[in-house]
Amino acid sequence: MSAELENKMLKDELSELEGAAKAEERWIFQDIGDALNNIINPVEADEMKNYKNIVPPAEEYLSVAVVEARNVPAEDLVGANAHFCRIKSGKVMFNTGHQQWTLNPQFDHVFLIPLGGNNDLVVELYETPLLGGAEKRVGWVEFNLVRLLQDVKKEPVSGLQSLRTKNAAGETVVLQGTAPEKPCQLMLSFEFVRNVHDDRV
Repeated sequence: MSAELENKMLKDELSELEGAAKAEERWIFQDIGDALNNIINPVEADEMKNYKNIVPPAEEYLSVAVVEARNVPAEDLVGANAHFCRIKSGKVMFNTGHQQWTLNPQFDHVFLIPLGGNNDLVVELYETPLLGGAEKRVGWVEFNLVRLLQDVKKEPVSGLQSLRTKNAAGETVVLQGTAPEKPCQLMLSFEFVRNVHDDRV
């Protein structure tokens, strides 16, 4: 083996090792950030006591996939703050995991919402500061389950949903994202499910 080829192989190996080390460092940092957010920013007790974070048994469910958020407005200079989604329906509430260092967070989380007695579904996008502090609702999208199920019972429904927020006058308006003249949106998918029960959040 020539010295030139041997040097190239050594450089390639070093490059692969450096890439793996950087990826591991990013995962460790994100895990630490999630742990800090869970400690510093727990759901308020008064709010939590009104909800359950398990799936109650039911005959019918709405499967809600929270895929991603797009064009989230930057509240800090570097976009380092963590984002997560919260789903509320009746007395049930779920949170996705936190995603940091991106204004297009990928959640890829599926929830089962029990049907019967609840006619509302709200999906909210929240932000938590990187170094701790109170979580802030960025925006929300609200659905009437009766109307939504009319479509979902025929076939699964998916698409981008523009988030809403309150302006200075207290009016509900479309939430504008970081990119000019483009709204902040959530990619959501819905599917009707029968006779399924899972206690996992």
